[in-house]
Amino acid sequence: MKKLIFFSLVFLFAIVFGIMKSSNPAKAQSGDYLPGQILVKFKAGVNQKEIDSVFKGQKAKAVGKIEEQDVHIVQVPVAAEDKVISALSKNPKVEYAENDYLASVFWTPDDPYFSQQWGLLNTTTPNADIHATSAWDITHGSGIKVAILDTGVSKNHTDLNSKVVGRVNFSDAGTDDDVYGHGTHVGGIVAAITNNSKGVAGGCPGCDLLSVKVLNDSGSGAYSWIAKGINWSVANKTKVINMSLGGSAKSRTLENAVNYAWNNNVVVVAAAGNSGNPSKNSK
Repeated sequence: MKKLIFFSLVFLFAIVFGIMKSSNPAKAQSGDYLPGQILVKFKAGVNQKEIDSVFKGQKAKAVGKIEEQDVHIVQVPVAAEDKVISALSKNPKVEYAENDYLASVFWTPDDPYFSQQWGLLNTTTPNADIHATSAWDITHGSGIKVAILDTGVSKNHTDLNSKVVGRVNFSDAGTDDDVYGHGTHVGGIVAAITNNSKGVAGGCPGCDLLSVKVLNDSGSGAYSWIAKGINWSVANKTKVINMSLGGSAKSRTLENAVNYAWNNNVVVVAAAGNSGNPSKNSK
């Protein structure tokens, strides 16, 4: 119970997603999804022969699958995505079809004194921090794995490289290392080596990190990559999934992946964003 209290404090501070259940999701623009690729889930009981026939009728080709959610990753003619989705959505054998939308990193402040970490301990403004020092008197979170779903975590960062116990790359980048820099920043907030006279203090100094690269070296990633990252994190016994990213459209595939993690007792923390968007999120 004490660890749960600690994580509630720490991850309320983490810069971390609010795209899954928007009550009024914005209509995605052409640049908001992967061209020539959609996600399709069939209803229970539809066999492979029937699936192949449905795809053939739409000049579509399955190129992968998100196994845990039983979702097919499908190539279709570029610029025909909406047409194919519309046709598949009317097929009684299809549960849903949707674009493979894109998410991207949320903006990170570059203020020169941001590193002072007022959110961990603030002696000036009451209740403006998470009282990290009090939490550390209870636990440092030792042995807890936190998955950072982002642009990767640097392999050569002196305050982080020993904290990363697993790496995977689901993006189209050629390396699982962090070229963009955002994932390393987030990983440092969560679990930088603490009390070593270097850099910053991690909110959970005893935690281990999983570097799950779901955003490429430009800071952008497909929802299918993120869903795969969530599933991989669950399989690798993470306790917390941190996603400091967001997109412009709701996705049943991504929602199902988050529910899958939650149903496996994994806490999923997601960014609300920094753009001042007034849209409400529903439970």
